[in-house]
Amino acid sequence: MIKTNNLTNWIFILLFLLVPFVPAFGALDLIGPQLLYLSIVTFISSIYLFVYRLNNNTQLYTSKITVVFFLFILCCLLSVFDSFNPTEGIITFFKILLMGFYLINLSHHFIQVKIKLNQLAILFSFILLIDVIEILTSFISIYNYNSPQGRSNELVGFTSNLNVLGFSLLFRIPFILFLVINSSNWIYRLLSILLFCLAQFFLITSGSRGAILSLILLISLFTIYHIVYNKKKRLMAFSILVGVIATFGIHSLLFENGSKVTDRLETLGAQKIKLDRSVDERLTWLSAAFEGIKDKPLMGHGIGNWKVVGNKYVTDYITQYRVPKHVHNDFVQTFAEVGVFGFLFYCSFFVLILLKIFKSKKLIDEPNFGFLVLLFSALVFLIDSNLNFPIQRPTPIFNLIFLVAFVVSINPKRVINKKYYKVLSPLILMGVFLCFGSSYKLHNGLVDEVEFINRIGHARGFETPLDKIEQLNHTYPNITYTTVPIISVKGLYYWKNKRISEAKEMLRAGNKINPYLSISEVNMANILLEEGKIDSAYHYAKKAFYNLKNNGRHANIFQMVLAKTNNLEELDSVFEIAKEQKIEEVYRNHLHIISYMKINDSFTNRDREIAEEARRLFPDNKVIRRADKIIQNGGDLIASANELDTKAKNLFSQKKYNKAIEKWNEAKKILPVESSYYLNIAQSLILLGDFENSYAELDSIDALKINKGDGKWEFLRAMNDLSTNKTSTACQYLLAAYRLGKVKETLPVIRQLKCQSL
Repeated sequence: MIKTNNLTNWIFILLFLLVPFVPAFGALDLIGPQLLYLSIVTFISSIYLFVYRLNNNTQLYTSKITVVFFLFILCCLLSVFDSFNPTEGIITFFKILLMGFYLINLSHHFIQVKIKLNQLAILFSFILLIDVIEILTSFISIYNYNSPQGRSNELVGFTSNLNVLGFSLLFRIPFILFLVINSSNWIYRLLSILLFCLAQFFLITSGSRGAILSLILLISLFTIYHIVYNKKKRLMAFSILVGVIATFGIHSLLFENGSKVTDRLETLGAQKIKLDRSVDERLTWLSAAFEGIKDKPLMGHGIGNWKVVGNKYVTDYITQYRVPKHVHNDFVQTFAEVGVFGFLFYCSFFVLILLKIFKSKKLIDEPNFGFLVLLFSALVFLIDSNLNFPIQRPTPIFNLIFLVAFVVSINPKRVINKKYYKVLSPLILMGVFLCFGSSYKLHNGLVDEVEFINRIGHARGFETPLDKIEQLNHTYPNITYTTVPIISVKGLYYWKNKRISEAKEMLRAGNKINPYLSISEVNMANILLEEGKIDSAYHYAKKAFYNLKNNGRHANIFQMVLAKTNNLEELDSVFEIAKEQKIEEVYRNHLHIISYMKINDSFTNRDREIAEEARRLFPDNKVIRRADKIIQNGGDLIASANELDTKAKNLFSQKKYNKAIEKWNEAKKILPVESSYYLNIAQSLILLGDFENSYAELDSIDALKINKGDGKWEFLRAMNDLSTNKTSTACQYLLAAYRLGKVKETLPVIRQLKCQSL
């Protein structure tokens, strides 16, 4: 009969076992709810162990492995004090501290139940079975023989990434092989082989090249070992090898009409690897990390801060906001974040794990093969650490902690003196409670981030309920999952809702949190451009562009500012830098601007080359096609359009609005990117009482993005809204037009309607 104490310990072990299967609960990333769940279980477990030891006079075990890990945690804490973004440092520190308490608690539960390797293998088999069933269900629902889906994010199981899935499956596979070899029941053995083959199949489907190559290495070592050292199990080893070959064969057959595993591995060839963007990107991030290490080798840039600080080392490489959140090498990133001492403790942690595995060789089930199972799983994590970033993901960390806790529980001898234990235990409980508080706020922050993403699509933001946005947390965490300052995102909502002064304050605050993406500068430039403060807008737009040259939005805003300054020389210079990314809007903006800024025969051969290239790259873009027509044909078209515009204005002054509209429509056909024609038509339609078509003309300006930002568009929109009894939005547009310089026209109406304070 199982003792009550053992049963309680097994319950806690099973609760810890469920960490990878905690759902998102509305959060943007699984790390939030999984850490929250882990902190709750760890806190309850810590209370249980504290009370149990007091009542039963038992010892608190320790080991060199846990001591070194907590020395590493101490280095992480010290690095926070010298970090650029202390908030992000504190959040990451509590994540790592929670891992330390997780390790202490789980290892003590393992010690209490005197866990064996075959029991650990059963635990890993259980979670592997759940993962495989989840992936298999998704695979069956999406598989199509004629067009099989390759690396699909629908096949990540309970992880959030295909590389994480590949290495997670590989980490657990040695334990399945252990059960296959040591099971005396042929049914269990057969089921284990089936689970192994399915896990291998989905590992291959993940397309993780590192995991696939490591799998081949594992099977090779497994086969060689049993041929040379375990002749009694040689037949079983050969049957496993046959299963491996058969699985690869079945996978090739099922994917013969799609992407094959050989195609994926061929990308590692000497020629193709040079063209692989993923490899090139990782080498760039790695090189940046070494630059960061050279700058601050002693204390590092602060735990959790590389995702922010690392941007400044790769500004010429970053496209859009694709930032180097991770170095794709945990050891190098650790060095960059916590400095040389933290790096040495981190390395020592893994060295001690490997040494303990070697020293415990004779103390585990099936000593020789059992030792290899532990060793290979540890090496899988180390390989993953040098190619990806498992230390940042809950699932790989979960795998590692279960392995390390088992290793620590083997023949435990070191104990903490009772008088020290009575002091340490309350500190541990306090530490776990703080981890819970941090995890709770992190989870809520990731839920809030989903709210931001769901609402960011509003074009002008009038529908956005600011009272809801105001309630969303922006202090802990203070950056989004993509490292954008959350308060800067909030500032966008205030700006779109015409709360300009508050928006500016938020953008300034966001710049202190992460200045390397220039999010605040580019949005500040956009606001100032709308306000007509061109010199200030130029300052911010220029800074944003040259800080992140490959960002299309930064280029677009700078182009619009330069159009206001009539600086054609710098406009050409900006385009030559930004065009490398082949962004449609960059080409469109450039051609649209020069098509109305340059007159008569001032278009150069380079202008014509750019227009031809843009038309070839983006044949469906109407603005590009129209600008190309103007540039290629020169001043004759402009002269014709101007003549029609003059006639239309004369007709308008005579109140012959329909005839004026006809002339402006003719001018539009010649110069369809001239916004004044649309505005004049809209104004005429308002005077005729045709508000529906007036809206349509204004919407065309918006769709073509040819609003000159002088306030006339906003003023006419307000007049339309007033005429159709939309007083609330009319006020919003009147205030916007006022800020853009339409003071004389708007002020009397604003006062009459009693719009909100200017």
